[in-house]
Amino acid sequence: LERRAATKIQVLKVMLVAGDCLLIGLQPILVHMSKDANGRFAYSPVSVNFLTEVTKCVFAICLLFYYANKPGPEGKSLRSWDKVKTAARKNVLLAVPSLLYAINNYLKFVMQLYFRPATVKMLSNLKVLTIAMLLKVIMHRVFTTTQWEALLLLILGITVNQLSSCNSGGGGGL
Repeated sequence: LERRAATKIQVLKVMLVAGDCLLIGLQPILVHMSKDANGRFAYSPVSVNFLTEVTKCVFAICLLFYYANKPGPEGKSLRSWDKVKTAARKNVLLAVPSLLYAINNYLKFVMQLYFRPATVKMLSNLKVLTIAMLLKVIMHRVFTTTQWEALLLLILGITVNQLSSCNSGGGGGL
């Protein structure tokens, strides 16, 4: 019985990762397909970004109500207004990365105006390099040789992608 539960959890994890990869891969393609004949969006990217964040909040509130109505100590703690306010105060700093995430999502839309979907995906991988540099400078993180080589390969891949789009002379390269 325990082995069966472990197998179900593994299958769930694989499905979650596969779904995440599929959705992340489809995002730039679907956004690109939503452009009009002039290469512009027929809608406001700010509105789309705002509605996405509102939808996430509504989903989180629905989950909160769902779990608050469950029997047991967890549900009881969610039914206490004082405990909810205390938890909100403890997590208020999460608004900073949340705001940065919303800005990042807006920038992805703006990038779609000027670059092809493959180029947007490649450029978004530069966040790995940025995070690595911030970890090195701010947190004094030590990276292995293999990790530095992986970062170098990432930069080379992005460079080759950009050079090929510049040389082809078309379609939203640099």
